[in-house]
Amino acid sequence: MVTGDDDEVGAADVGLGDHGLQDREHAVDVGQHRHASRRRPPCRRTLSRRATVGPAGNRLSVPRRGRYGSRMPAAEDYFGDEVAATYDDAESEMFDAAVVGPTVDLIAELAGGGAALELGVGTGRIALPLAARGVPVHGTDLSAAMLALLLAKPGGDTVGATLGDLSTTRVEGRFAVVYLVFNTIMNLTTQDAQVACFANAADHLEPGGAFVVEVMVPDLQRLPPGQDVVPFHVGETSWAFDRYDVVTQAMSSTYVDVAGGEVRFRSTPFRYVWPAELDLMARLAGLRLRDRWDGWTKQPFTSGSRRHVSVWDKPAA
Repeated sequence: MVTGDDDEVGAADVGLGDHGLQDREHAVDVGQHRHASRRRPPCRRTLSRRATVGPAGNRLSVPRRGRYGSRMPAAEDYFGDEVAATYDDAESEMFDAAVVGPTVDLIAELAGGGAALELGVGTGRIALPLAARGVPVHGTDLSAAMLALLLAKPGGDTVGATLGDLSTTRVEGRFAVVYLVFNTIMNLTTQDAQVACFANAADHLEPGGAFVVEVMVPDLQRLPPGQDVVPFHVGETSWAFDRYDVVTQAMSSTYVDVAGGEVRFRSTPFRYVWPAELDLMARLAGLRLRDRWDGWTKQPFTSGSRRHVSVWDKPAA
């Protein structure tokens, strides 16, 4: 039972080996992030007791749950060892310096010498270069396998890592900037979970801090009347498509691959969300919109933009 204070447990309590966090209990939280080939797929299970690894050592603590924890449904695990092992290769274009550089530049600018918290840190695509800039970084993620890869990378010991979902998991301290990149917010598949994520981010921000979200603009303009499927990859042995439910804002991305006489099929759920809806979630959390751009280099956001990077401020005390 987790009390109001964080309980410290040893590595053996959650199966932490040489950088390996192993899931021993089923979760009670909503899924999160990432989609292979195009955006990160949502995640899977979390621990009922969440583990935290600090940059300075291997003691683990159990963070307090956020205010919406009891409302979150169970999550399916989409990011076990098999997916995590090839994630960096599958998303290699997102690791390109031309993509990572501007992202880290803007987050470091917003941090302004303070600390940063990444929700859905994954294998450290942004957290590691941000920490290398001298920004203190902590990250949360629902995948033990992804965090194990992060901690095993060069510089992994400079990033704090907490195993838990992005809408309810609490970590120690306050941060100058909290950020979510690469459509991670869509991996929370209910409106309640997305609202809870904003509240959780606001709770972690210091007065005057910023919450940053990078997410696609829903592609509904590409849907012909009466159609709910949009293909985004057609190859000789592989196909992929998105399916939209315009009533519930649920969507899924489905992949079909044929190799060696075998067919592999996988489908992962999302919830698409509009910029104005995110603004309302921010207001509910006590945040206010500061900026919205079409990308990390602050290009103007227009009616033709297919993604946005939005920044909401927590008012100074």
